[in-house]
Parts: sequence; structure tokens; C-alpha cells
Amino acid sequence: MILRDDNGTLKGASVSGKQPWTGGELHSLAFTSGSTAFTIGEILTGATSGTTATVIDFHLTGGSWVGGDAAGVVYLKQKSATAFVAENLNGATAGVNCASIGRASTAISLTLDQAEAYANANGEGFGICNVWSYAYMQLLIYIETHTLDSQTALGKGIVDLASGTCYTGKITGADSIDSRLGTNGTGTGSGTNGQTPIAWRGIENIYGNVWEFVAGLDMFLSDGSYRVLKRDGTGTPAATLAEGSYETGVGTVPVTADGYISGIQSDEIGALAFIPSAVAGSSSTYICDKFVYPRSNPSPVRFGGNWDDNTEAGIAARYANDTVLANAWTIGARIEYLP
Repeated sequence: MILRDDNGTLKGASVSGKQPWTGGELHSLAFTSGSTAFTIGEILTGATSGTTATVIDFHLTGGSWVGGDAAGVVYLKQKSATAFVAENLNGATAGVNCASIGRASTAISLTLDQAEAYANANGEGFGICNVWSYAYMQLLIYIETHTLDSQTALGKGIVDLASGTCYTGKITGADSIDSRLGTNGTGTGSGTNGQTPIAWRGIENIYGNVWEFVAGLDMFLSDGSYRVLKRDGTGTPAATLAEGSYETGVGTVPVTADGYISGIQSDEIGALAFIPSAVAGSSSTYICDKFVYPRSNPSPVRFGGNWDDNTEAGIAARYANDTVLANAWTIGARIEYLP
């Protein structure tokens, strides 16, 4: 999911050629006196502070570039610890004094609940991918590929890059993947396996590159119980599912050790949602992907894996070691529309 600003309202969007929006490092910076449009990916430098940051996206709220009075907000991946001050900006592409700012940038977080709200802002039916949507796609992948090893069947995904100190994954549509898909919408980018995107049925990076917040699944360290968004569509997706929004599984998830998933719950809810029951497997046996047990009460669950998770990533990967306020540069979300 990418975030764009429409008249001041942050909304979820899905766009090729952009950095996925994650938490923990991105900033917004209001500008005026813009004379040259920013370029996505260029470095901006504060003329006085020397602070540097990479342009992720921007929008105008008034004026024009041609008139030299463009005003708006530029979204940045901050590169240095020093804060911007009231100063001019020099762009690696836009040029010297390409815009002016009046203050330091503002950090933007992305928790599960914030991601859901940004997706909801598009209108009725929009949200981030929920647990049942993801489980449905997971089942279809298993049926289509005839294996539980998604990384062997579809490609490793973007999982073998250096961890870095901030977002170091790839932009959406990287490595010409949009033009390399088969008639069924499945394929890989032009790069090295493990460093290039995968797509299945037109869905890019269903695992790898960025962890996904998935709405509608809570796990508990205290007793291993789990709650899943109601299947009839009446529940409200959230980091902490409210009373009346969930069904409770019969079994328990592992709560003492992380590991590769070797078993799935046998009760109807747990089986349909692919809730792990045991972690005695490996990257090439049983379910082939990793489960990290809950550390909180409740723990929301992120799915898929990010750019440096190697064989621990995959369509079944589930990490429940976050709190409801988790906000990190490795975690984003996927927007969906359910009519």
C-alpha cells in the first residue's frame, strides 16, 4: 500500500513505481516557493542544515511550478539525524533553491489501525487485506502450484537484500515485472531470484519486500488462544478485535518457541485461516515458512516477510511478536476492496 494525499486526507493507494509506505522512518515536509517539480528518488538537502532526505512522493496544495510559487507537501525518507530548519532546499535533480521550507519535517507512523483508516478513507468497502482474503489466496496458491513451498513454486521474492538501517527494499513494479507476467498474471522480475519481485495472479509481492499488516487476527501469549475476524462480514477489522467482531479458535498456537510451521490447527476456524499449531518443520518440509509466537496480549500478526528474511518468508509466514502499536520501516499493508 502506498499513501497519497488528496486535499489533505491520507488515503491508501496501489501504484507501480513507488516505494511502499512503511512506518518508523517516513516524514512529511511542507514546502513553498517551489520552482521545479521533485523527482521520486532524488535527494533533497537543506541549504543551511545540511540535512538530506530521499523524495518518496509529493503533492501540491496551491500555486504552480511554472509560476515559482508551488506549495504542498513532500514525503521523505530521512537520511540524516539532523533536523531540517527554516531554509531553502537543494535538489539533486530539481536544482539549487528548488523550494523553501519553514520548519523541520514531521515523522509519520504506520500502525495497523492507521493503515486500516487510510484505506477506509477511499470509501465504503476499502480496507487493508484481512485474514480471510489472505487465507483464500494462500489456499489457491497451494492448489494451483501443488506444493506448500511457495518460494520454490513462485520464486523466493525480494528476501535476500541487506537489512540496512531504513527501508532498503525495492519499489513497486521493480525489475520490469509489470511487463514480464504471463497471461495468468504470474511471473518474476528480471533480477536474481531472492532479489527480484514475484507476482501471482496480478498480485505483486504477496510475500517478501515488505511485511504486511493483515487485519483480523489476534494471538495471545498468556494462553496461546487466537481470535479471528468473523466470517460473516459483520466484524470490524482492527489491531485489537472488539467484542462481537471475532470468533475464537478451539486450539492454541505455540507460545514458547519460534520455528518453521509443521502443523495447522484442526478446528474449522484455525484450519481455514491457516493458524499454526506446531513449529517442528524446516524451510523445505511441512509448511516451509516461519512462525514467530505472540509476545503480547493481544499480538496482531504480520504476514509474508520482508526484504532480508530469506527462507523464513513465504505465503504462510506469520509473525506475532509485535504489539498493537507496532510501527517499523519493514512493515506496510496491502489495500483491498470488498463490495
